[in-house]
Amino acid sequence: MHRFSLLIRFTAIALSVLLLLLVTFYPVYTRGELIVMDAKTHLGDKYVLSKAGENDTFDCSGLIMYCFSRYGFIFEHSAELIGCA
Repeated sequence: MHRFSLLIRFTAIALSVLLLLLVTFYPVYTRGELIVMDAKTHLGDKYVLSKAGENDTFDCSGLIMYCFSRYGFIFEHSAELIGCA
């Protein structure tokens, strides 16, 4: 019984240390921050009307639609409709 108790304590300490390390060294971002970081990776991509990511080409609403869709948001390919969302 004593060994089992020591094992539980050791496991709890190990998990606490692991959690502390994760929180300290692994950044946590909101979905909004991830979307902005994703969009920034496309700076300099070619602008092509009515495109949404094919061959790294976008129009304005296509870039929004592409970046947001990677994180579970679905928009129509229309700047007017995106503005209403």
